Amino acid sequence: MISDKSPEAYNKSGKALQTWQAGAQAYASCVQAEAKTDQNAVVSGANDAITKVNDVMKGLSAANDAAIAKLKAKK
Repeated sequence: MISDKSPEAYNKSGKALQTWQAGAQAYASCVQAEAKTDQNAVVSGANDAITKVNDVMKGLSAANDAAIAKLKAKK
């Protein structure tokens, strides 16, 4: 809180506020970095899952195409 009791008190409270602001900024930066790390982990996990699903779908599509070709060849 900024003091208005005297010029000295005002200056002292201003310096305390600057110290608090520096600590608050450091904390906010830390929180932001942690959130970014968490976000990257979630995105990476989702991308891995999607890749696995797509790989399975490609395999099923190839098996389906092979079955259709085999059945057409029997006609």
